[in-house]
Amino acid sequence: MNQILKQNNKIKHNLNKLNTDRNEIEKAYSKFISYKVSIEEHKKRIDEVKEWLGENSDENNKKLLNTLENSLAGFDDRFHNIYEEQNKIEESFDVLSKNVSNKQCPLCGVNHLSEEQLMQSIKKQKERSIHALLELNSEFTKIKDKIKEIKNLTVLREDKEKALRDSEKIIKDMEEENKFLRTFLQPMLNYYKIKAENLSEELFLGLLRSNESSEAEAKNVLANIEKK
Repeated sequence: MNQILKQNNKIKHNLNKLNTDRNEIEKAYSKFISYKVSIEEHKKRIDEVKEWLGENSDENNKKLLNTLENSLAGFDDRFHNIYEEQNKIEESFDVLSKNVSNKQCPLCGVNHLSEEQLMQSIKKQKERSIHALLELNSEFTKIKDKIKEIKNLTVLREDKEKALRDSEKIIKDMEEENKFLRTFLQPMLNYYKIKAENLSEELFLGLLRSNESSEAEAKNVLANIEKK
């Protein structure tokens, strides 16, 4: 009777151990999955940052900045030409009014048969000039904004490089945590006779299956003992 009681207590103790093991395995598995997802996210972020840094290297930015600044040099003449054209249009009415005839106008090449037609022609010339000025100003503004953006990239590069270093450190820390988990699980791997070099989902599933199988076996033995 005492022998049966000892067996009973031993099996119950073993069941408690198996239950504790299962809880520890599940906790470790949850951490492993969390680390795995986070590592993958940071690796993706590192790839994106490295790609951005490659596309926005100091050398590339200097070349682009030089090209844009050189392109600004010609804008003064282009603006001057448009303003000069507008002044000529404003000053030309008296002169052009003498061309109200069936002859071609020296400004637009149209035969103005009345002063009203001449005014309409000048109005159209003004509208074209204003449109050209607006387009030129838009182009000028875009280039200026791009130059400002490139000059601000120095600060942005520093932020990106810091983000890169942070992600690399997080990955390193999590890989160290995985090594700790692997060491922590070693006694269970020995107990359940599972061999594995690295942590994996298959490893955790194997541990859980072995734990479940051992628990079922222990419960079955306990049930048989209690029948006696």
